Amino acid sequence: MIWKRSMLSKDLKPGTQAKLLALARDGLKLMSVIDMEGQEEGVLNVAEELKIAFYDASYVYTAEAQRVPLVTEDKTLRERAKGRITTLSLNQITST
Repeated sequence: MIWKRSMLSKDLKPGTQAKLLALARDGLKLMSVIDMEGQEEGVLNVAEELKIAFYDASYVYTAEAQRVPLVTEDKTLRERAKGRITTLSLNQITST
């Protein structure tokens, strides 16, 4: 996204790229990686049930398994996952 905004949209000020990359790097340090090995069939079932991409289904599956809300800006994904898991937008978590 940073590259796209910088190179294609050309709407980032000089130096902003480096700041955004540093923020992303720091944010990634706070995350833990969840091993999905052996979970492929469950993810595929979620993808088929919700009619979403396998990639998106992996997030829904993991949120459900971990019993945590899924934070996403993807409105379609939030709508499809409604009733199965709790979904939140960034605005919802930053306004509380």
